[in-house]
Amino acid sequence: MRNKIVILMLGVLLYAGGLSQSAADYDYVYIDDGGNHLIEDATYQNSYVILDYHIANNPGTYFHIVNGGNIWQLSACNNSTIKVDGGSISSWIIGSGNSEILVNSGTIGTIWSDGHSLVTVNGGAIYAVSAFGNGTAEVRGGTLLNAIQTWSSGKIYLYGTNFSVGGVELNYGDSLRDYGVIGGPNFNDLTGVITGTLLDSSLLNCEFSVPLNNPGGADIIVIPEPATLCLLALGGLFLRRRR
Repeated sequence: MRNKIVILMLGVLLYAGGLSQSAADYDYVYIDDGGNHLIEDATYQNSYVILDYHIANNPGTYFHIVNGGNIWQLSACNNSTIKVDGGSISSWIIGSGNSEILVNSGTIGTIWSDGHSLVTVNGGAIYAVSAFGNGTAEVRGGTLLNAIQTWSSGKIYLYGTNFSVGGVELNYGDSLRDYGVIGGPNFNDLTGVITGTLLDSSLLNCEFSVPLNNPGGADIIVIPEPATLCLLALGGLFLRRRR
């Protein structure tokens, strides 16, 4: 797992231009007041902002990033919430401890879901999406520039249509574990490339990775769009009436 984190972080830093500055150039900012914060400028462009660290506010601290907002790194802990409606997070966002991250637009390096957090991606441009440690990510839209991956007990759900791996069409509810091939660092992963169309009509074409040895149940699963679910429900109702 350590190898995965190092490799992905290096990729993010290269993508975001982060290697041009050392970590010493950035500072840590802890915000745990349980308040609402609108981020629309570059106040935190050189900061690692951490919400509700070791503090469980109810409701938690709320961070709303809009056009003009610029943050280096961002973490949501405990009950805090991050909503991204524009702007950029140049390195990553990570959620843990029942936090919630909602991305509708903007540019982000990597999104990590950990520790029972929930990530929902409806739009934006994202380098990678990762889920581990009982974290869940739901990808419904946006542009994934590089990869999706899970390990430990993380889950990623892809919502859309026409999913396929290696030219093989996927049925809704399929697990990518059943379609990956052994690869990755030290051949410890099942990897491949998934294509399809997400709910917002964005085209999906990116690499995926799930662990080969998987006691935690990490997985990436494709889910039918709501319209398909409605059609299936109506079909079942019609069959019942005919009986």
